[in-house]
Amino acid sequence: MLRAATLLVLSALAVHAASLRAGVAKTDITPTTHEIMWGFESRLTPSESTLDPLYARVLVLEAGSQRLAIVAVDLGRTFGEPGLDRLRDSARKSSGITCLLVNASHTHSAPIIRDEYTDAPPAWEQRALDRIGAAIADAAGHLEPVKIGAATGSVYIGHNRLPLRPDGTFGWFERNTTMLPTAPVDPTVTVLRVDRADGSPLAVLLNYACHPVILGPDNLQYSADFPAATNRTVEQALGGRVTSFFLQGAPGDINPYHAVTPLQEDAIKKRDWTGQRLGAEAARVAKEIHTESVPDAAIDFREETLNFKLRWDREKFRAGLLKFLGPKALDQMGSPIQPINCQPRQRCFDQSSNCLLPLFLASRSRISKPTGAIAARRRWLSSWATPTATTDTFRPSQPPHAAAMERRAPAPGSNRAPASASSTGQ
Repeated sequence: MLRAATLLVLSALAVHAASLRAGVAKTDITPTTHEIMWGFESRLTPSESTLDPLYARVLVLEAGSQRLAIVAVDLGRTFGEPGLDRLRDSARKSSGITCLLVNASHTHSAPIIRDEYTDAPPAWEQRALDRIGAAIADAAGHLEPVKIGAATGSVYIGHNRLPLRPDGTFGWFERNTTMLPTAPVDPTVTVLRVDRADGSPLAVLLNYACHPVILGPDNLQYSADFPAATNRTVEQALGGRVTSFFLQGAPGDINPYHAVTPLQEDAIKKRDWTGQRLGAEAARVAKEIHTESVPDAAIDFREETLNFKLRWDREKFRAGLLKFLGPKALDQMGSPIQPINCQPRQRCFDQSSNCLLPLFLASRSRISKPTGAIAARRRWLSSWATPTATTDTFRPSQPPHAAAMERRAPAPGSNRAPASASSTGQ
């Protein structure tokens, strides 16, 4: 059983009420070098080219003297603590950022990132950090008054890859091309819309939990996987002046239906279908959101450190990983196995309305799973993740309509609109 000790650090003081301002930026962080990619222990061949760019998207929110930067990166995990410290320091000095939140999409078609390096970080990673720092400065340099609103929808694009069998055991169910219902799965897509003063959308942030693994170990091209199609679908639906942010939730054992599809079996087509299905629901929800001005906006934040005890014998756990991954993959993708895993969690608050503005789990574990919860005045939405790579939290069961929704799901290439059940919450 996991036990948590919580350390609360209040990192900012209350500020005078002010209007909310925001700015966005986007930068290409695709390596120009051929790096070994994250996620599949059998894929030890370096990447050969780029299928679609890996981006970092930045949203800066300002209320009074406080500035929050949300960074969504098309990477398998977030940077190690030294890299995040460097980015945090750069953002503070260049743009007055008081809180930095970084969310990795968890794509398995991006380069490996390590917690720490014996020598200097690879050149591509240093270049990516520089570009993200510049993007934060760009967004902070183009702040404008904004209105915000939030709502939720529902859509199924995946299944639980470790479903419970009738005999009480679990089975591995990597791909689910017939879209059989499984549980537990959380279909909630949560959306925050940020509008300019004239009502045109500046940014749409969507939070959803599913592994971006349509492309499997035979893929040797950099790709954001299905979130690329998701963001593209949202931006096309809401016009060319909006930036869409895919924020990974708690994917745990949730795979897309068409996980690890071989390239020769139309993997790219199925990647796009998956992303478009999620993007269509996020765009539908975003279009229905009524945004409001926040004249008395105020942002505050705090950091809590949760200490989780390793549930298994340390040496047996390492031996199991070594057997599963092999010595080379474990060395490349692994991180030191600690008896106590310390996980910082950052929370930001809209003090004026006494509700949560954004919440990310800034995980320092080997598989970083930041997650978001965002609120606009009285409307709020949330998602969560546990700090380990093996135990994530989901709703205990599917809603009654889940099986029907999954049976109605159109096949890739079908002209029929995706079936979905949705609701707008406050």
